[in-house]
Amino acid sequence: MNYNNEIGLCRTILAMPRRTEVLIVEMGMRGLGEIELLSQYAEPDISIITNIGTSHIGRLGSKENIAKAKCEIISHQKPNGILIAKADKLISDIVGDAIYYSFENAHITQRKSTKQKFEYQGYEYEIGVIGDHNVENAMAVIELGHYLNIDDELIAAGLVKFKPIRKRWEVEEINGIKIINDAYNANPDSMKASIKTSMDNYPSVLFVLGDMAELGENEVEYHKEIGEYLKEYNGRLLKVATVGKLSKEITNVLADTEIESVNFETKEGVAKYILDNASFGTTIVLKASRSMKLEDVVEEIRNAK
Repeated sequence: MNYNNEIGLCRTILAMPRRTEVLIVEMGMRGLGEIELLSQYAEPDISIITNIGTSHIGRLGSKENIAKAKCEIISHQKPNGILIAKADKLISDIVGDAIYYSFENAHITQRKSTKQKFEYQGYEYEIGVIGDHNVENAMAVIELGHYLNIDDELIAAGLVKFKPIRKRWEVEEINGIKIINDAYNANPDSMKASIKTSMDNYPSVLFVLGDMAELGENEVEYHKEIGEYLKEYNGRLLKVATVGKLSKEITNVLADTEIESVNFETKEGVAKYILDNASFGTTIVLKASRSMKLEDVVEEIRNAK
C-alpha cells in the first residue's frame, strides 16, 4: 500500500485514533496538481519542503515546475499555518515568507562511518546516518520542533533514535565485505549526494551505479553528468561498476581518467566483479532507481560460496 497518494493519505487520515494530537503525512507527486489535491484533503497546519531536486524531472520538465508542484502543499494550508523549507530561491520566489533553513548554518562536529554530530542554533545533535543532505533533513525536524515549542533536549533524543528505512544507506557486512545499500531510488542530485557522502567518509570505495529512471529526453546527459561529477575524485582509491544501458554513459565518461570503471548488462555480472575486486578496507556503495532492484546484487553476494 502506498500511503503518500490520494488513496493512502485519505486512509491514514480516516484511520486516526480520536486521541491523535499530531498527524504526520507524506505527500507524493509525479506531476502538477497532485499535491494540491492532497493538500485539499489534509488542510495542513504545518507544511515541510525538504528540497527541490530532479526526481520526476522527466515528467515535469524543469526544476521550476518541480518547485511549483511541491509548493502546492500550502494551497489549502490553514490560514494561520506555516511552511518550513530548505532555503531555495525556487521556493521563496513562489511562497515568500516561511521558516527557511540552510546547511550553511550548521557545523559538523563529528563524522563517523554510521553517524555524525552537528551543531545548529547553539545545540549539538546526533543522527545515525551520514551525509550533509541528512543533516539538512534533520534541520527541518529541528525547526518543526522549535515551532511546536519542543525542548532541544527532547528533539535531540528523538533524532538520535532515527534509523534509515531499508535500502536507504543500509549498512551491513557480508562475507567480510562492507556494503552500503542506498538503492531505494535515485536521481542526479541524490546520486551526487551519495557519492559525496561516501568519498567524504570512506578511504576506498567501489560504487555500483545503475540507471536513473524518469529523467525524460535528457536522460543520457544526466548520466554523463554523474561521470563528470566522479571525475572530481580522480586519483582517489575509487572504482565504479555500472549496470544498465544508460549507466554505461557514466563508464564512457570515465574512460580517460585513472578511475577504473566497467559496465555490466546483468546484476550477476556486477556481483561477480565485486567478489573479485573487493579488497580489505573497500566499501561497496549501491545506488540506482528502484526499478533496477540492485538489492539483487546484495543477495548474489550473500549467497556466494
